[in-house]
Amino acid sequence: MQKNYIRFLIHFLHDNMKKYALLLLAISFFACGLAQDPDVVSGETLKPGELQNYLDNPVIRAKYNNDPYDNERAVKLDGKMPCVSGEILNPGQACVEKLQSRTVMVKEFFPARVNSAPEFRGAFQYTGYSLSDIVKDYVVSKYNKSEFGLNTDVFVVVENDRGDKAVFSWGELFYTQDNHDIILATHVRPVFPSASDDKWPLPEKIRLIASNDYITVRNIDRPSKIIIRSFPESFPGSKGLRPLFSPTIEIKGQGAKTTIINAAETGRDIIISHDLVFFGMHKGLKGPCNYTGVPLSGVLKQKFKFSNTDLARGMIAIGAKDAYRVVFTLSEILNRTDMAEVLLLDEPDNEDGRFIVHPGADFFADRHLKGAKLAYILLVE
Repeated sequence: MQKNYIRFLIHFLHDNMKKYALLLLAISFFACGLAQDPDVVSGETLKPGELQNYLDNPVIRAKYNNDPYDNERAVKLDGKMPCVSGEILNPGQACVEKLQSRTVMVKEFFPARVNSAPEFRGAFQYTGYSLSDIVKDYVVSKYNKSEFGLNTDVFVVVENDRGDKAVFSWGELFYTQDNHDIILATHVRPVFPSASDDKWPLPEKIRLIASNDYITVRNIDRPSKIIIRSFPESFPGSKGLRPLFSPTIEIKGQGAKTTIINAAETGRDIIISHDLVFFGMHKGLKGPCNYTGVPLSGVLKQKFKFSNTDLARGMIAIGAKDAYRVVFTLSEILNRTDMAEVLLLDEPDNEDGRFIVHPGADFFADRHLKGAKLAYILLVE
């Protein structure tokens, strides 16, 4: 009886050209009457007489089409773009008017508090401008350019007026396969599940979003500064020095803690193999390659204990005998959702080994480091 009534109501509204709000309400009642809330409209859930209403009404179409991310309306976030400074020749306020907008999807999972588990605070679709697009036209002039002229040791600090900070490597912005997954969001829409009543509040201000982070430690409200810097520690050596072989890696941690990585430290519990086309930013194609090693994350966790602050502000720079060095943020290594691990290879018979660092997520090979010898872990204050 209820189904017949609802069917009559829908046809009555259609015949009288009633739109939008009343039609949406009627279809909601219809779905409840059938004891289901379909994720998408299909031949099983849509009656022939309702097809035109679905096609004509953008509100209904957004709710019941195949895209689960556009069910809710987007909300604009208030605020202005931050100022860009640091080791650059052309500082100034970030200009985004001519930049392409980017969209990322995020499940925000905040760190555990004392005596509690990590807290899920919602799923969102954020739209804004990628950090790589924002900083790409600033001319880098490194303080250490006389020692090392490449940008593989450059990093970016984003902070707000409350003192919240997040650090990103130059590689995260320009060398990876997905270099637009870190954005300054100007719009947001929630992604609510279709078969539950779960809801969560929306942010109100422009927000820095690191969408590939597992634990939400680098999302910052109202960022006001973007600072481009080079890694401050020096690496001894000279360009062209061969062979690069080093039997160990010395890692200098925060404070006075120093540890040594040797063959026994790499372990064999987790082995990962990457097949890829090796392609450098400057020298181009070197051909297909296979790299098999252990996750660098596991090696570091054996030696150090990392806090949430370390994941937000920490980085590691790794260098070889020829003074070549690369920088990774600790979140890149320890806090990923894409499982594209940074690998540590142990090749004791390779004259450019023993230890090789391979970034699984990178498009360019410029952070593929042979003969790793010395590393520094640094926390941005």
